[in-house]
Amino acid sequence: MMKKIILVAAVFLLPTFTAHSRTANEYQYFSSTDKGKVYVSMGSISKDGNIRTAWVLAVFNEAIITGTKKQETLKEFDCKSHTSKTLKLIAYNEQDKITETIESIYSLIPKTKYEIGTMEELLATAICKAKE
Repeated sequence: MMKKIILVAAVFLLPTFTAHSRTANEYQYFSSTDKGKVYVSMGSISKDGNIRTAWVLAVFNEAIITGTKKQETLKEFDCKSHTSKTLKLIAYNEQDKITETIESIYSLIPKTKYEIGTMEELLATAICKAKE
């Protein structure tokens, strides 16, 4: 009886965990900066009118002040108004352990216009074109 309960729980909970977990294989190299490399999960891109959301992975050459070596960010891009915002951020340390997950605070931060020639603008252009 207990095995059936565990099996049923696993069947229902597994999609919950895997839906929010991306593997390195899902990310495609996008660009590099002097601080590190940027990857995009092209399979995560969703479209709702002018809005696109996608997971972006930044891998830093050296850990930043908080000890973060890489971070996954769920980004939202408004392809018409040329604005973006972060919806969720997951930070990892050098041992690839999650050190911080931030989601709720981003609902309070407004979208911002991205500057021409910045990584944000390059990401927005590519992500908006990917789901035209």
